[in-house]
Amino acid sequence: MEDGSLLPFALQYMKQLREKEHNFNFPHDHHFQSQIDTFPNDSLSRLGEGNALIISLFCIDMPADVEVRDESNRKSLLFKLASVHSVIHSSIIPTYNKNYRHSWFVGGSGISFGLHCGDGDSGEREIPHLRAVVHYGPHPLDELFAIAMMMRISSDLLCYYNYNVAIECWDIDDGQIMLIEGANDLPFWVDDEIGVEAMAKRVYIVNGQIQLLPPCYIGNSYGSQESSGKYILTRKESLDALMDLMSIKSSQERDSKVLALNRAIQKRLDPFCKAISHAMDSTTQTIRQLLVEYLHTAAIVVPMQLALVLQQRPDLIPVAILTFCRRVSENGIAAAHNSACGKTASHDVIPFENLVFTKIMVPKILYVMLLTAAGQLPPPMKTPRHYKSVELNRIKRQCENGGMAYAHFRHAIEAGMRLSLGFEWIIFDDQTKVKGSISASRPLLCCSTEERLTKHTSRIDIEAGGDGKWIQSSWEVGPNDSTEEDNIAPLVKCPVWCPEILQGGICPISNPGKSVAKHVLDAFKIAKKKNLASNDILRLFPIPRDSEVDSDDWIDVNSIDDLEEKMKDITKFTDWKTTSTNDGEEKNYERWMH
Repeated sequence: MEDGSLLPFALQYMKQLREKEHNFNFPHDHHFQSQIDTFPNDSLSRLGEGNALIISLFCIDMPADVEVRDESNRKSLLFKLASVHSVIHSSIIPTYNKNYRHSWFVGGSGISFGLHCGDGDSGEREIPHLRAVVHYGPHPLDELFAIAMMMRISSDLLCYYNYNVAIECWDIDDGQIMLIEGANDLPFWVDDEIGVEAMAKRVYIVNGQIQLLPPCYIGNSYGSQESSGKYILTRKESLDALMDLMSIKSSQERDSKVLALNRAIQKRLDPFCKAISHAMDSTTQTIRQLLVEYLHTAAIVVPMQLALVLQQRPDLIPVAILTFCRRVSENGIAAAHNSACGKTASHDVIPFENLVFTKIMVPKILYVMLLTAAGQLPPPMKTPRHYKSVELNRIKRQCENGGMAYAHFRHAIEAGMRLSLGFEWIIFDDQTKVKGSISASRPLLCCSTEERLTKHTSRIDIEAGGDGKWIQSSWEVGPNDSTEEDNIAPLVKCPVWCPEILQGGICPISNPGKSVAKHVLDAFKIAKKKNLASNDILRLFPIPRDSEVDSDDWIDVNSIDDLEEKMKDITKFTDWKTTSTNDGEEKNYERWMH
């Protein structure tokens, strides 16, 4: 091996992952949650800890896609996965975002895929695939939206790009989330014949439909066929079975219960699928109607520069809300009353002046967290000392004396001050490296192309059964002298999930390694460059009409006890945990939860 090779580091890194149990393989990776403390704080993973959806995308165009012991097949699969990754992140997701840009609980770009492999079960080699993890917080809105996206992505990849993929969605707390949602419509053999454990690798999304592998497919790696474990499949066995099932013409005439399962889940996801695929020419009003159960549109009063930032980077709103809640939790109510920052440069970045009305559309759970500091500080909050001004008093009088015409502004100033404090604290925490903040962590990861290929992508090849040397050799000789079979050009821009996506920050694809504070500061730099005339301000920030925002009467509370009950009502999601049988008896499906 030549001097300067990074391949030994790839082998060493793989060993370290194993020693630290940093394996992240599902569905048997219960240590996933326990290892959250090893994540960089700035990845925001810990803010959704305990509530996460693991998404794994496998290619199933042909049997060779799972025969990874063969070197030629393994190389072709890695190249194909890199191409699928490029299509998803350069074409499909940007198109969805034009239709409806979802506000993810932890902020940022949301779903970000990376190349992944890891060790399989019982020594079986895992199949390389694309992985993404969605941390959805106390309410599974993001989980619903992510599953809806996977329905559309699996369909669009086949329809427009001729890639046939199988996508598995696994909740680290609840396990097979699809089976929980469709518990009333499961085929009898799911419970009576196969059982809970063996269904782990038998549920996939293919071409927008949920596919269940029936009991006719049995495994060969868990003892004799007469044993209770005969239905437990390895990943290769399950994907082979899936391709066989899809190739059978009569499979279109599936079990009526499987069809009913698809109808139940599609009904649940229909608003999200419509928002993703049919809202290109629609207005925000239409999106509000589609997702009225989940989203809240609020009028707020904020400095003009912050309003410009919110228009350009709405994905930073959740981060500011979570930061505000964390600081109140750590420093008490006085942190909000007195603004524990003191006079710092963060005040210069976000001076509370030139106030304007604007609108934000966020998940209801985030709006509740903003107005109550996650149940710790219900309104009204005392005005921070450095926010007090004649201008703020004038707007307060305007809202208080406006009568019914201004009823929809009753929390506009309150929400605006809290959100401003959140952004202010993001910058302050970065400047002072406050312990426990999203900025006070080890540096985020931004790999060079050489490090990605010769260290991390090589590790993927090793985990799949190769030696990684061909990647090292191709990198050394360059694209002009590589054979067609070994040309690694497709892999150059494909990140590896661990560690690139995992430690890449809130936008690991578009801005790998960029801290939250840097995102905020850059957004304000752009906002400051806009010299707006009075007419421009009125055009960009007209006073919202009553019909353009939602009533927030649902958030009213009379005491801390009422607030706690309100939080429980908003965060509970019984449809995914329990369901009712036809005879009216409640049937608990905790057996699907791990």
